[in-house]
Amino acid sequence: MNKITKILLVAFASVTLTANAIAGELSISGGATARVRINSSDSASSAVNAGKGLGVTNEFSLGASGELDNGYTWNYAMDIDPDAVSATAGSVDVDDVKLTLTTDYGTVGMFISEGSLSTKYGWDTSAYGVATDTGDGFGFIHPTNISSYDNIQYHVPADLLPYGLTAKVAHSFDGSSKYSSGGSPTANSGAATEMQGITEYKVTAAPYEGLSVGANYMQYSTYASESEKEGGAWYAKYAYGPVTIGYGKSYQTDNISTLTDAYAAAADTALAGYESVENTSYGIGFAVNDDLSVSYTRELSNPDAQTAATATFDLEINSIQAAYTMGGMTLSVSQDKASNTDYVSARDEKETLFAVSMAF
Repeated sequence: MNKITKILLVAFASVTLTANAIAGELSISGGATARVRINSSDSASSAVNAGKGLGVTNEFSLGASGELDNGYTWNYAMDIDPDAVSATAGSVDVDDVKLTLTTDYGTVGMFISEGSLSTKYGWDTSAYGVATDTGDGFGFIHPTNISSYDNIQYHVPADLLPYGLTAKVAHSFDGSSKYSSGGSPTANSGAATEMQGITEYKVTAAPYEGLSVGANYMQYSTYASESEKEGGAWYAKYAYGPVTIGYGKSYQTDNISTLTDAYAAAADTALAGYESVENTSYGIGFAVNDDLSVSYTRELSNPDAQTAATATFDLEINSIQAAYTMGGMTLSVSQDKASNTDYVSARDEKETLFAVSMAF
């Protein structure tokens, strides 16, 4: 058992001693979105013409919270959303579960496919949403996040540090993402890519009015003989009046088990066999008034292979968006233009999204 695991377990045990739960409150929150998506391509080669699609989706969270007799507070949440994997119409997916306990000494919690510590979108200034996270995605590779796995976390108490500093750490024992009452440990097989543990750290700060900065780092422990997977991101965002500008960088290296691992790109799949990826993102947003906002963002991904002789292609996405809010309803439009999608040369696409979102 490594030091991070021991620290998290001791923290969780120490704050739960002699504490009795008092009945809590139940809550429901979330939203529903109806959207029209239009994909097209003007590429002379590797053309993609997906046509038009119409969909309605929702995600809502069932929550419960309460207070212990020593003043500590607890929170539980479980997300319910449509099951994108199942072929059964109307099926739902129960995932993203968390149980946290907040004390004078910080917050500890257990998370199932939940508890994101990523700062990859911290720079975002878009009116509707990050272009690589709202529609097709274009095969863009982002650093992996601890919320993809079962994990235990510790958060430093709020307002303990100056300049709005926050610090969090998370650890996953074996990189699994199973939802069960007692956990489902996975037997070690010794495979090169098998997880022995994953640890992620996150720090954010608000040192000046309007300015926010942050960074995260995630490292895997595997049986890889050459190098282990790691990644992270940092960002800075500044808001002044109606204008917000943001800039961010993110990085990821893959597991390299042999020196023969090679770069390869395939349409509609994530980049396979890459050595590393470096992403640069920036944008500007403008609030026209209390209801209307517009934005421009650009995301660039630069992959790297193990040998200079292997050709690689940068993936670039430019997005123009607008959103109009009326109470709990938001009308949005987004037009994205992507070059070398899926990291394939001359594979260019356009995507237009029209969305109606209801928050509840």
